[in-house]
Amino acid sequence: MTAVSTAELEALEALYARQPRDAYLPPAVAQRASQIRELIAEVKIYRESAGDEEANLG
Repeated sequence: MTAVSTAELEALEALYARQPRDAYLPPAVAQRASQIRELIAEVKIYRESAGDEEANLG
């Protein structure tokens, strides 16, 4: 498994950010973009909570 750097995650977030053109995407493409946005958000939440746990261990 390859780790995604913070910079790469931010680039993905910018690439898949909601835009007005989303209303015109085919349903399958819109659904996949939505899934990717959710995955990015979950990774960010996981990283934030992991940082909180590490801070509490010390």
